[in-house]
Amino acid sequence: MKEDEVIVFGWVTFPTKEIRDRANRQVPTDSRMAELVTPLTDPKRLIFDAERMVYGGFQPLVQSNTDEVG
Repeated sequence: MKEDEVIVFGWVTFPTKEIRDRANRQVPTDSRMAELVTPLTDPKRLIFDAERMVYGGFQPLVQSNTDEVG
């Protein structure tokens, strides 16, 4: 990691696998995504190095028996 870099971690949860699969099909074809992604990939002002991005699915190791947070 370079001195002027920061690490960003984010995640998305979906209520069901079916909803996740539908979102994964729809997001890439949503015209609003181009508006969001284009500025991030401008070679003159590159602020995101996609070659260093890691993504995937995860299985919980421990899961609470309650939906309450806190």
